[in-house]
Amino acid sequence: MLINFQKNYTIHIPIKINTDFEVRNTNKLYIAYSIPENKILLDNTKIYYEDNFDVSYITEGIIFLKSVNIELPEELYIFNNEYAQSFFLYPNYIFLRNIDFKNGIFVHELSHYVFGYKIQKKKKSDIWPELIAEAIRLNYLKSTNRNLYKKVIEDKDKSEDIYSKVLDYPILVNNIYQFISTFKEQYYNKKMSDDEFFSLLNKYRREME
Repeated sequence: MLINFQKNYTIHIPIKINTDFEVRNTNKLYIAYSIPENKILLDNTKIYYEDNFDVSYITEGIIFLKSVNIELPEELYIFNNEYAQSFFLYPNYIFLRNIDFKNGIFVHELSHYVFGYKIQKKKKSDIWPELIAEAIRLNYLKSTNRNLYKKVIEDKDKSEDIYSKVLDYPILVNNIYQFISTFKEQYYNKKMSDDEFFSLLNKYRREME
């Protein structure tokens, strides 16, 4: 839940809190953020961002997403993130570590506006939004920083986290753009399960063979 109190946001973020004495779950955490004063307009998207962000990375990431036909919200708010991981809070709030512009995670998180918000998962355990957002990130790195792209691929080969599972589906890494169009055409503003996602992906793979 997000409430606008004049120039502040109060944002409800259900996360796990680590303290010096215990680890506890909470769904009643409220954090106040000031509205970023910096603003740019890119293709009808108003972007509000904080001072410590490099606007060139914001521009580059958004131009890439629009070039591959991924819609963005009319207004986007980018906040500096002090947590261990960047994240996207629906419908249009990104909490980002500065380093995550350069490594493409900004593009991954912003992809969740479509793949996670406009097209939602049916079950909490569904992983398809992470797979497709990470595939989009890899395609972004491939087009903007080949050396970093190769390093990220090498790191994923050694990892077993959910984001590395994208390498199990080479067609997502190597030929994702037509799949994005097919995906959106069939499921926009709907919900999708992992079973439906992999069925659609297998059908797309067969058509490409």
